[in-house]
Amino acid sequence: MVNIDGVTRTMGAGNEVVVPAGVRHSFWNASEAEAHYWQEFRPALRSAEFFSTLFALARESKEGKSGTLQLLVSAARFQNEIMVTNPPPWIQRPMFAALKPLAKVLRVKAERR
Repeated sequence: MVNIDGVTRTMGAGNEVVVPAGVRHSFWNASEAEAHYWQEFRPALRSAEFFSTLFALARESKEGKSGTLQLLVSAARFQNEIMVTNPPPWIQRPMFAALKPLAKVLRVKAERR
């Protein structure tokens, strides 16, 4: 399934969808069956590093090692590649700027592998 700007579509083998930059979207598997999809970013920027960090944070979270500050620091690091939809961007940017000194003092690194 894919939701692009509030419109949900069911996807199947061979289907393609293009998500314009800056448009709210999400993907998920609505069935119990294993699903695979190909995702391409143009321009890619640092999207590979973002997803590597995201999956590492998910692993750490399952182990109880990762917290909210870590997630916010990582979101700030990759704000040119990925923008979360909540809170709105006009709140995120100053919030990220305010958290940067705290993260530095606590030695919270933005990237994980």
